[in-house]
Amino acid sequence: RNHTIRFKRVMKKGMQARASNKKIIKTKLVQKDKNVQDEDAIVSEADGGADVVEVKYAANSVGASLVFVVRIRDGSGTPPPVQKLLNQMRLQRLNEGVFLQYNDQTRKNLHLVEPWVSYGIPS
Repeated sequence: RNHTIRFKRVMKKGMQARASNKKIIKTKLVQKDKNVQDEDAIVSEADGGADVVEVKYAANSVGASLVFVVRIRDGSGTPPPVQKLLNQMRLQRLNEGVFLQYNDQTRKNLHLVEPWVSYGIPS
């Protein structure tokens, strides 16, 4: 009963859209390669003359483009829209896991089925 209420509340308020539509641009410092020239890179000499390149990249909440999803709850009492999403993700049975590309649509779907699955970065 509670998961049905939560699913309806998420759909009504558009929580999956709010959580998923944020574009995050992060930067990281890498050692500059003498042979490679990058137009998006910013060169700074912060470490006593060593060339360090600041590279911009699009980040997501997981930090990877691939996630491993495992179903952790049984299907009894699951609302039909959640059951349909789990079937689309190829998670029909308990303790079944799949690798998924982590994009905007997958992020929205994972937010809707969070009580039934656990996901993270594969090591």
